[in-house]
Amino acid sequence: ISLKITNIYENGDTEFHYEYCEYLNDGRGYTAGVGGFCTGTSDAWEVIKVYHELTGGTDEFSPMDATLEKYAQSENDNTAGLEDYCKVWESLANDANFRKAQDTIRDRLYLNPSQNFADELGLKLSISKGQMYDAGLEHGVTGDRDTLDMLIKETNESITGDMDGDSGSTLTINGHQVDEIAWLTEFLKVRIFAADDSAAPISADTTATDTDLSTIRGVNIGGVFLIEPFIKPSLFDQFLNLSEADRPVDEWTFSQTLGRDEARRQLEDHWDTFVTKEHLEQLVMSGINWIRIPIGYWAFNLTDTEPFVDGQVPYVERILEWSRDLGLSVELDLHGAPGSQNGYDNSGRRGTPEWLLSRTNIDRTLDALTKMTLLAVDWSDVVRGIQILNEPSRWKWPVADILSFYNEAYDIVHALAPDAYFMIHDTFLSPNDWPSLVSANWTNALMDTHIYQMFDDYMVTLNETAHIEMVRTMAQNITQFDRKQFGVVVGEFSAATHDCTKYINGFGRGSRWDGSIDYANGKTHCPFDTCTCTGDYGGNVTEFSTHYKRFLRRYVDAQLEIYDQEIVGWFYWNFRTEAAPEWDYLLGVEQGWIPKFARSAFPKKEDQDSVLEATAPEDSSTSSASALSTLLGTLLLSYLTSMLV
Repeated sequence: ISLKITNIYENGDTEFHYEYCEYLNDGRGYTAGVGGFCTGTSDAWEVIKVYHELTGGTDEFSPMDATLEKYAQSENDNTAGLEDYCKVWESLANDANFRKAQDTIRDRLYLNPSQNFADELGLKLSISKGQMYDAGLEHGVTGDRDTLDMLIKETNESITGDMDGDSGSTLTINGHQVDEIAWLTEFLKVRIFAADDSAAPISADTTATDTDLSTIRGVNIGGVFLIEPFIKPSLFDQFLNLSEADRPVDEWTFSQTLGRDEARRQLEDHWDTFVTKEHLEQLVMSGINWIRIPIGYWAFNLTDTEPFVDGQVPYVERILEWSRDLGLSVELDLHGAPGSQNGYDNSGRRGTPEWLLSRTNIDRTLDALTKMTLLAVDWSDVVRGIQILNEPSRWKWPVADILSFYNEAYDIVHALAPDAYFMIHDTFLSPNDWPSLVSANWTNALMDTHIYQMFDDYMVTLNETAHIEMVRTMAQNITQFDRKQFGVVVGEFSAATHDCTKYINGFGRGSRWDGSIDYANGKTHCPFDTCTCTGDYGGNVTEFSTHYKRFLRRYVDAQLEIYDQEIVGWFYWNFRTEAAPEWDYLLGVEQGWIPKFARSAFPKKEDQDSVLEATAPEDSSTSSASALSTLLGTLLLSYLTSMLV
């Protein structure tokens, strides 16, 4: 289990990569095998010597022996004379003797010594033992100030009293009773700073980005507290026996049709079961560090004349508690406003939007936002972002009127939660149209933009290559704006390039793709001569071709490469669905079209000027703890997952 935990951080999965071989330009020559054995240190040569013993002395590596020995003794990064080294290494990956040689040196140099330290400390948890092994691999087991023995020594010296916890394992450190996970948290702090010789101790004056300069890599927990037909079709399929005119199309009509009592019964069951702690654990395991929770206004401001059901807040708080346990940061998102801000079902009420037609609607929206912000204040160690309203329609409302609401909302949020990120939607305006509109006095502000390629007659006709090119085209404006004004977050995107997904255009509506949407009059919109919502486009992952899955991976990678490196970050829509594979993050990870571990998929560019540095909250103590909690949470989940492998 400890080895598999470590494999996640070394390789991005739990597999043992005996075949791995690469030149990393890190001063250590070639790096290869299950232990990251290097030709520029002694361990690769030790592996090959053991292999020679097992094969009788002559094998494929023999012609390189003199060179390998020389580089090992001199700790030389040179690869001259080793041109075939990786080719030979990879060719022997399934050779039993070669695997045994790798295991032998791994155990001798790293695993056994690190586990001896673990035993001396009294560590019981596989997650802790895995950390000892991983630190031994990365820092060396004994030697200078950054090796495992010195990291342990420094950690123990920082323990000055008892430390409680609920891991079920207690260590005795300097005469103090210390919970094992509490000790591991302190060890991780020491290890993080050991990785950077220039790192300074955390202090009250340190900004969040000094210790938590991390890209937002998030997913939406959508369709839970504001239901959408395409996310969970079964909630709406129960109405298929009704006439088309009587069928609910959104949460308003869902509750209206069922009546409050039955609607409450069904929705409470939905809130209780659709998102679980296990889902969040899986997300953290895949490298996610933020979640965005969409909530309708009626959770905070509901009148007797409206059919909606309230009672969501305790279930939201349960997710916040899980997020705290797992080290996740959270954005609370007011996703629906009184009267509907856009007329889409994602506002809670489909049809003609009436939000800005009355001051009453605006005041009720601000009241709901105030209560949501107070909830965020109660969970300020977890909730780090507040989105004041999702997708207000610039096609319906003048931008000046929307901006007036934004300014009122800013005054409320900034007064109550000045350290939280104040997040506004771009109303689908080009970011280049915003600089003259946004107040220069706003602090900690982030612009949320949503990028999709399937809600447009033209875009759904693009071929695969054109879709990937369109990613780059659509990203140009946001990356430029990110650097000039304030930070940009892609708050919604997905792997979908077609609109065949059941109910994606709304309950009872068809698709542009096959021409079944009402306004298409049978005219299809797809890149093929025949456009049908079947096979790769039929919503059944078991029917997806290998080619289509590979395209999905290229398409997702193209988006993540930009959103992960060029702007503040991203939130995928959605964490899971009932029958919409391209919109389902967890399914995408399982099937391989989303990276298994997002954090290592697209490393930050070294010369990246992160906008978070300019917009970060002043107080970093919570952020620093969050960064460490995220790492620890990921480690714990690695342990849990490995237990099941």
